[in-house]
Amino acid sequence: MKFVAFVDVLGFRKKIQTIDHVEAVQLIKKFNQIIFNLWSEGKFKDKSKIKGRTFSDSFIIWSASDSVNELILILDFLIELYKRAFIECDFLLRGGLAVGEYYDHRATEFNNLNKAVMVGNGFIDAYLIESSFHIKGSKILFGENIFNIIETANELNDYRCRLKEVTRDSKIIYEIRWEDAQFLVMDNFAGLIKFVSLACDSDWLDHYFKTMDVFLIGESQSFKLRIFEKIIEIINEHFDFKMLDLFIENFLKCDNSVIMKKSFLAFLRKKIK
Repeated sequence: MKFVAFVDVLGFRKKIQTIDHVEAVQLIKKFNQIIFNLWSEGKFKDKSKIKGRTFSDSFIIWSASDSVNELILILDFLIELYKRAFIECDFLLRGGLAVGEYYDHRATEFNNLNKAVMVGNGFIDAYLIESSFHIKGSKILFGENIFNIIETANELNDYRCRLKEVTRDSKIIYEIRWEDAQFLVMDNFAGLIKFVSLACDSDWLDHYFKTMDVFLIGESQSFKLRIFEKIIEIINEHFDFKMLDLFIENFLKCDNSVIMKKSFLAFLRKKIK
């Protein structure tokens, strides 16, 4: 048994429709370079414990076994990759993580034909968790089996505060936050400015509101109001009133968390008064 994660870039299809082929190739190369750089660092250098494969805008990482230490390696790698992809490549990622059998074999038959075999329920489950439940936003998602490991293993204490339950299509799935709100406010709101700029470029896709849930879950009402205020300030400074209208309209239409929507409505009421 192995831990297997399948990770995809959110909104990549829409993004490449707005750029030419050369730019798209350079963007994918940059994403792959981020993965390579991280792969070459510190504790990730021991390739007897984790392996990976990139293709297009997707990435697979898997462990040699289902030991807790190897789960920690994969979680650490994913969390750091999500941060770097956002900071260095303007990418938001979403991934599914599963435990099961997985076999990956690469062989070259001819100079112009590469052969690869990927098979196993671990990979299938990871792919389905990422893609089949229509869960939006930049998230690391997994099922009850991995949730139980995180809940019971002493070595995973630091991850428990990052856990969140997500119910979709009557099925309970779990996510682990890859970053919190401090990521947005550091360096004079550098993270939030980048986040808002990318969201505006996408015309505020639901992915961005769902990712706000990742950042702001558990934060105080006063902090959320401060973030909403700053978002509007950034939009007003760099975009026109139409983008502000779109932000408000899409926020209210998005099926993001009830708590988040109540916080935003409270913010609007305060503005109206």
